Formats: sequence, structure tokens, C-alpha cells
Amino acid sequence: MKQKRLLFLLVLLLTATTGAWAQTGMINGLFSVSATKRVYFSKGNLQYDGTNWKFAASQWEVLGANGTGASGTATNYPMDLFTWGNIDSPTYNGTTYYTENADLSGIADWGSRMGSGWYTLSKDEWLYLFGMESNNTDKSGHARYRKYFRAKVNGVSGIVLLPDDLSGISDIPAESSRGTASTFNGKTYTTDAWSAMESAGCVFLPAAGFRKEDGTTVSHIGLDTGFYWTSTAYDSGKAFTMGINSGNVDPANNFNRTFGFSVRLVIDQYYLTLADGVKDADKWTVKVGEGQAQALPIGGLKGDGSETVTLKYNGRLKVKSVTAEKKGVDPAKAYLKWDATKKELVEAEIPAGATTVTSSTTNVTWDAGTYVVEGNITIGGMITLNGNVDLIIKDGAKLTANQIGGNSKNLSIYGQANQTGQLIVNSSGGHAIYLITTLNVHSCQVTATSSGSGSNGFSGITTINVYGGSVDAESTGDYGNGIKLPSQGSMNIYGGEVKVVGKGNFSGIGSSYATTITVYGGKLWAENAGFKAIDFGHVTLTKGTGFNGKIEYSSDNSTWSETKDTGAKHVRVGY
Repeated sequence: MKQKRLLFLLVLLLTATTGAWAQTGMINGLFSVSATKRVYFSKGNLQYDGTNWKFAASQWEVLGANGTGASGTATNYPMDLFTWGNIDSPTYNGTTYYTENADLSGIADWGSRMGSGWYTLSKDEWLYLFGMESNNTDKSGHARYRKYFRAKVNGVSGIVLLPDDLSGISDIPAESSRGTASTFNGKTYTTDAWSAMESAGCVFLPAAGFRKEDGTTVSHIGLDTGFYWTSTAYDSGKAFTMGINSGNVDPANNFNRTFGFSVRLVIDQYYLTLADGVKDADKWTVKVGEGQAQALPIGGLKGDGSETVTLKYNGRLKVKSVTAEKKGVDPAKAYLKWDATKKELVEAEIPAGATTVTSSTTNVTWDAGTYVVEGNITIGGMITLNGNVDLIIKDGAKLTANQIGGNSKNLSIYGQANQTGQLIVNSSGGHAIYLITTLNVHSCQVTATSSGSGSNGFSGITTINVYGGSVDAESTGDYGNGIKLPSQGSMNIYGGEVKVVGKGNFSGIGSSYATTITVYGGKLWAENAGFKAIDFGHVTLTKGTGFNGKIEYSSDNSTWSETKDTGAKHVRVGY
């Protein structure tokens, strides 16, 4: 039985990436930057060492005087303060900048330097992130209201951004002390304390200072002031910034592009969804790429992998491969049922609205639906079916009843992985289980015993299908069949074990009409030591396609032969 399958899919909308895989550099916390979009932040500010672009080794790392970036030289690398619009020439100082005010996406967004998916937030996205509609004003009721505060990490001043989901994060100021009301000295973190915050998805934006327009002088490095470029131009000579200092947080300030400011990149939360029309979309979890921090839940395929799945992609990330892994069912909620296509028992999940069976001293009636047995349950009278019923008996549980009357309805009986659930029906005044149109036994232990004269274990059941577990049907009165098939009746055995015992001058399996027993798998044992095992005058016993087990006959339960003996007291199949 396959409880977990892997489906590997190549997404063909993809191209080779530039630089490292995006996921390796992100903090695993989600931040809303609009009402419909969430992002991950990079693990540190952007740096350039003269050859390669990279992220800072830690969120609090700032380079200070090493980052003056003198024009045309490589003497002051690495650098982390950049003039706006000089992405193609990071060594330019403040005397040179681009003046176009049309499409600046190619030169004002540093994300392309770090591989697919990374980008620089716009002015409006910074505003939303800080829960503001205008500069320096926390908006009560905003989705991001006061989810930031000033603090120091490893001695460096800056802003802590809290992810949308604050679960598991406790080492933070109260809401009243966050937002514009916070101070750098109000909260401090050691490297160990910050490690726990970062693991919970928190982001730190260090006050990295700035490089002045002369191109050489740096100021306020790691102290109380910092500016982060947005991707949004203000006019032909200025661009918007997100600015922080000891008394102000301004996500929509603007400065001359000749200043050297920090850059912090983000990457979209990306989505994979099944194409419209895929059925049974509830059993798959998808992961993108290797080493990815987020498991992406999507709807999915319920099947054996032979069906084709089409995935729709939304996001900037260029993905190389997709793995879809079938989610296992919670063992407490799982049961086994026969899959006619796979020809095996497979896991299914107990429906949420299933009825838990409780004990009763009187007769009970079950309407159509699913019923679950947990523990030791006793019905002191008859169970009458008023509709088609699925009965799930959990491992170790037992349901005992006097009779089950089918009322010409269907009854399907299931168990769990160990198939130790039991249904025991002991009748002293009539047939044990009777008048059922179709009885399906999937994966538990069913015992039906009648001790009344002329009564049968199973009686009047048009179709009996056994897929797993066990069936023990017996008459212990003066006379009776273990199983008596009605007109046009049939029994099909695909798995499990069936044992049938008759009494008196009644065979183990009998009928008054032409009926059939077909064995496709599993085992069958029929006997009446005082008469005969099967009424071969009315019952035809055959092997189904693909079944290689033997049909054997014996009169003494000792010597067995494959030669058909219609008077045999013992018949076995598959032994």
C-alpha cells in the first residue's frame, strides 16, 4: 500500500538564473507590502566588493568608511552605500547620476544583481509596510499597524520589522511602545537574542548612515540615521527614500540621487496552483527548488501519478523544478478502502461529519451516512439500516450487536491500518446479518453467528464483496447455513480470509437458486463436517482472472485433492 507518492514536474516557463538561488538569501518571514502582496526580505543589506554583489553576512552589518566608493577606483571596497540610478556603475560617486525620469526600472532596481526574483521596494510598498498612508504617521487599524520599532542589535541602531504572523515572538515591546513611539535605546538585542528573533522571521534594518554628495564623506554609520532607496523616482534629480532616525520614520522622503544610501532587497511570496478544472484538489503539498524555506500549500492531484497536472505560476522567482508530495492522512483519521483501479487497499480520510456510534440497550436505526466505532460498543438489540451505510471500526475497537437488518440497503465495513477492528453479531432468534443488497467488507474482522434453528450467519445478501480483513459466518443452531445466497446472489473475494460453517443438513454455503462465488485473491474456507461444505447443486465456485490459488476438496479435513467433489465436507481456496 502506497501511503506517499512523489510527483516531479518541470516548470517550463523558467530560465537560468543569475547568481545564487534566491531562496538561500532570504529571512523566513512574510511581510505585507500591499493589500494583495507579501514578500521576504534578504538576510542583509546589499554590498559590492568590486567584482561581486552579495548580501551582508548579518542583518546588522554596516561597512562605514570602507564604503566611500571613490569614483573610478576599487580602493575602498567593499561598499554598501550607493547613488540612485548608478546600478550599472556602482563606483560612481555623487557627481554623476542618471537624469531620465521615464522608465528607470533597469537602473534603479538593484534586484537583478542578486539573481531572479529579487527587487527593490517602491515608495508605496515601503509606506504600506510601515502601516502608514502618509509620512511619519502610524495608521490605527492598518494591517501593519505598529509592526516595527526602533532598537539596537549587537550595538547597532536600526528598525526591527515584525512579520505579519507574530506567533512565537515574545521578546518585543508592547504595541504602545512600538511604531513612532519607540526609541533606539528602548530595546536591545545580543547576537544570541537576535538569532531567535531572526528565526521567527524578524527583519533588522540597520541605520547605516549615508555618503554625502561629495562622494567621499560618510556620516552617522550605525548610529541613529539611515536611508534606504526605493525604486520610485521623485523628479529628474531626486528619488524617494525610506528614512529613519531617532525621532522620525519616513517611508516616503526624497533626496538628491547623488547621496549614497543603503539598499535592502525583497522577493515575492510566490504561488503555485493547479490549473482550473483539476478534480479532487486536496491532497498535495508543493515545494519549489532545493533548500527552500517555505512549503507552499496548493490544491493537488488525488491519484496514482498517471494523470497529468498543470501548474500555474505567479511570482518573479524563476523556478527550476517543482516537487509535489502527497500528504499522508493523520493515522487517527485514516481508514482503508478498496481501490478497484489499483486493486489494493488504500488510505482514505474519515469524513468530518461522521457519526460516532454509542452503546444502546435497545434497537437502533441508522440513516444513510458514515458511522465510526471507537472503543468497546454494544447494541443490545437490532441495527436497522434506513439508508446506505459506511461503518468504520477503528483499530482495537469492537462493535457487538444482536442483529443487523439491511432493509435492502447497502453496508460497507471498513477498518484501519492494522485491521484489528471487530464487528461481532450474535443472533439467537434469527439470521445475524440479512437482507442487504450489497455487503462490502474492506478491512476489519466481521463475525456473524446465528444460534437459532434454521437461521443463517449471512442471509438474503444479494452481493457480498470481501476486499480485506476477515469474515467468519457460522450457524450454530440445530441447522442452518453459514452463508445463504439469495436468487442471483454472488460472493466475490479479492483479499482477506473468509470462513463459513454450516450446521445440521445445511451446507456451509448454500442457496435455493443459481448463484456464484468467485475468488480473485485472499482465502476461502467452507465446511460442514456433518453434511457438505458447499451446495454445488446451486452454487458455482470459480477462480477469477489472474488468481493462481488452488481449489481443494476434503471429506476428513486431512486429505486434500483438487479433483472436484460436490459432496466434500470441507472446501478451501487459496491455501
